[in-house]
Amino acid sequence: MTYTKKCRKSGKSFKAGAGIAARRVCRITDPGTEAVQAAGPAVLPLGISADLGASAGGAVDIHLAGIAMLEAGGAFSAGTLVSGDANGRGIRAPRGGLHQRVVDGGAANAALAVPGLGASDRLVGVIELADGYADRLGQASLTDDAGLSISVATTGERLLVSWQARAHAVGIALQAAHAPGDLVRVLIAPQQI
Repeated sequence: MTYTKKCRKSGKSFKAGAGIAARRVCRITDPGTEAVQAAGPAVLPLGISADLGASAGGAVDIHLAGIAMLEAGGAFSAGTLVSGDANGRGIRAPRGGLHQRVVDGGAANAALAVPGLGASDRLVGVIELADGYADRLGQASLTDDAGLSISVATTGERLLVSWQARAHAVGIALQAAHAPGDLVRVLIAPQQI
């Protein structure tokens, strides 16, 4: 069995929502009907476009699992978790870091704006900075990008919100990239979309 036949079994054809170059990290659009090139590591990748790109509205084959070739956007070593740059080329995936922000509280179940907090991030702590420092993590939930809801009133109080950002990697580089434009093999980590 040839490499091409194996890739066909681990891929799927999608409608291109915009022009997609060959061998680029791709993502699915909202509401999930078309594929486009990934525009940075903050988006959840779908897979890697095959050896032929596509024009907007055309069909594009995307590798969803297995090994695929990816055009590098910079240098990285073998074994590196890889995500897409602003043009969908492979770059070292950033580590998911711990972030904190102090925000004003609000009414029970109100959406509180927390700049930098994303819908796919993981809440680590929500502390009400009142007398006694109340732990509100068990009563808190994410609502959408930069949104937090707490089931009890925290009006007039400040909240210390801590979260861990998710690092979105399309897979693991099986060989090193020495410069932008290098073609490297990537073992794709299947995504849950």
